[in-house]
Amino acid sequence: MKILLVEDDPFLAPLLTEALTEQDYLVETAADGQIGWDLAEAFRYDLILLDVVLPTLSGIHFCQQLRARKDFTPVILLTAQDSSTHKVSGLDAGADDYVVKPFHLHELLARIRALLRRESLDRSSTLIWRGLQLNTSSCAVSYGSKQLSLTSKEYKLLELFLRNQQRIFSQSALINHLWSFEEAPSENGVRAHIKGLRRKLKQAGCEDLIETIYGLGYRLRSREEDVEAKKTSPSDLLEPTQPESDQCEPEGTQAAVTIPEEFAEAWKRYREHYYDRLSIVKQAVAALSNEALSDALRQQAVREAHTLAGSLGSFGLDQATHCCKQLEARFTEMRDLEAIAPAALAVLSNLIAVVEQTLESPPVASTAATLPSFPPLAHQPHLLIVSDEARLIQQLTVGAIGHRFHVATASPAIVPTTLSQPHPDVVLLDLSVPATAEQGFAYLEALATVQPPVPVVVLINQSSFAERVKIARLGGRAVLQIPIAAEQILTSIVQVLHQSSPTEGKLLVVDDDPQLLYQLSTLLEPWGFQVTLLVDPQRFWETLEQTQPDLLILDLVMPEFSGLDLCQVVRNDPRWEALPVIFLSANTDAALIHQVFLAGADDYASKPLIGPELLARILNQLKRMKSKSQ
Repeated sequence: MKILLVEDDPFLAPLLTEALTEQDYLVETAADGQIGWDLAEAFRYDLILLDVVLPTLSGIHFCQQLRARKDFTPVILLTAQDSSTHKVSGLDAGADDYVVKPFHLHELLARIRALLRRESLDRSSTLIWRGLQLNTSSCAVSYGSKQLSLTSKEYKLLELFLRNQQRIFSQSALINHLWSFEEAPSENGVRAHIKGLRRKLKQAGCEDLIETIYGLGYRLRSREEDVEAKKTSPSDLLEPTQPESDQCEPEGTQAAVTIPEEFAEAWKRYREHYYDRLSIVKQAVAALSNEALSDALRQQAVREAHTLAGSLGSFGLDQATHCCKQLEARFTEMRDLEAIAPAALAVLSNLIAVVEQTLESPPVASTAATLPSFPPLAHQPHLLIVSDEARLIQQLTVGAIGHRFHVATASPAIVPTTLSQPHPDVVLLDLSVPATAEQGFAYLEALATVQPPVPVVVLINQSSFAERVKIARLGGRAVLQIPIAAEQILTSIVQVLHQSSPTEGKLLVVDDDPQLLYQLSTLLEPWGFQVTLLVDPQRFWETLEQTQPDLLILDLVMPEFSGLDLCQVVRNDPRWEALPVIFLSANTDAALIHQVFLAGADDYASKPLIGPELLARILNQLKRMKSKSQ
C-alpha cells in the first residue's frame, strides 16, 4: 500500500514516516500543500494523510479539489483543531476520517488499517492463478507443493499482477505503484526485478506466467493466450500447420483497399517506401526457406513488420495491419530456429501476399476516420516535429494529415533555442537519441518560457526517473517511450492539444488597487479572457448582474465591503451559488485563510501575484465548471 503524507511539522512528519514504513507501507512526504497536490495529481496512492493547516494549499481545499476531480482516494485529516465545526468542515470537504492532534500512534495506525480494509473488502486474502497461490495474510507464495522464496519487491510485483489480471503495466506504472518517489529505480532496475521473479517462478515449475507486451509493458498471460501460445510456439512452427487465413486472405478474396479521403495524397507519396520495407521481410522469408536466416536479418524483419503495422494502421488498412503484426510475432518467435516446416513457411508467404496486394491496389476513398475520435479543434493546429528519425516523421505526417494539422519538421541538432513568432501550437520533441538530447533539452527549456505555454509531447528511450522529472519540471505535457506506434503518438498529441486549449471565459476582478487591476488585465487578456475590472466594491452587485461572469476574483481586504462580504452575498443567491471564486490577499494568517474557504471560496492566491500560478488556478476552476456542465 502506498501512502502520501502531507505534513509540515518537521518533528511529526519523520515520526509518522518511520512508523508507517515499519508497517510495510510505502510512504511519500510533502511539507507543502501545493507540492502534495502535485504528487497526488501525478501518482496514484492508496491513502492520503493530510494536515489541515498547510503552507500554500490548505488540507480542506486539497480535499475539496481531490473530490472535485472525481478522485476518491481515502483521506484522513490530521489537525489540532478539535471543535465539532472544524470536524464537520473537514468531513464535508470529502475527508473519510478526522484525527485530532495530539493522537496515539497506534490509534492512527488502526484507523488507517480500518480505512484500507474498507476499501479492500472485495479482495480475497488468497489469490490463485493457474496453480499459483499467494496468501496476503501470511505473505506466503506457493506453486503446487513448492514454496517460493521471494524478495519484498518480487512479492509486491506478483501481488499487483494477480490483483489486476487483465491490466498491462508499463515500467513507469510499476514504479508508481511499488516504489516511493525517493527510492524509484531506473527502468533497468524494474526489468531486473521482473527477471528475478520469472526465474523463481520457472524454478518452481510455473513458466510463462508474466507476459511481455511489446512496446507496452507486462501483464499476466491469460488462459486463452496460453492456449494460443502453445499453438504458435517456435517448436510448433517445425510441424505442418494450416495457414491462419481467417483474417488475412490471399489474392482474389481480399476486399478493395479503402482509406480516408484526406489520406489519399499521403498514400500516393509514401506507398513506395512501404514496398521497400516489405522487401526486407520478403528477403527474410527467402533466407528462412534456404535455412540461411541470420539473426541480424531476422531482427530487421521484426522492425520492418512492426513499422509497417503502425504505418498501414494509420491509413485504416486493418487487414494488412493484422498480417504485419502476425509477421512481426512469428519472426520474433524464431530466434532459436534453424529450420521451418513448409506449411509454416506458407503461412508467412500468405501474409506477405496480402500486404503486397494491399500496396498494389488503387485506393478507394472513404470518409471514415480511423484514428481515435476527438472533438474538432478550433483551428488547424501547427505541429512541429523535432526529430532526425525519417521513418517517424513519415508515419506521423500521414496521420497528421487526417487530423488536418499543418506539419513542420526540424532537427534537434539545429533547432533554435530562441523562439520566433508565430509559435507552434504543439511540439513533438524526440529526446531518444543521446547525441542530440542536450540540444533537445535546451529547446524544451526555451519553450517553457513562452506565454501562453506551448504544449510539448516528448519521446524518450530508456530514460532514468530523474530525466522524467526534469522533463516534467520544464513543462513537458506527455512522455512516451519508444518503440511506440505512430497512431499512439498522434493520439497523445491530440489529447494534449485539447487539454491545453484555453478555456474561454468572462472574469470579474474586484480590487481597490488600480495598479493591481492593470497588472491583472495585462496578464489575462492575452489569453482570450473577457476581463471586467472593478475598483469600487459598492458597485459590485450591479456589475455582477451586467457582466454575468464565469469566474470571480476578489481582493480580501477592501473599504466598505470586504471580499468575504461579497463572497457570502454571492453564495446566498441561487443564481450565483456555483460561481467559482478566487481570493487574492497578502495575508497568510491560517485562521483567516480558513475563514475564506468557510465563506465559500474555491481558491486562494497570495500577493504579490505570480502570473503562471494565477493563470493555472483560473484555468483549473473554469475547466472544472465546464466538466460539471457537460
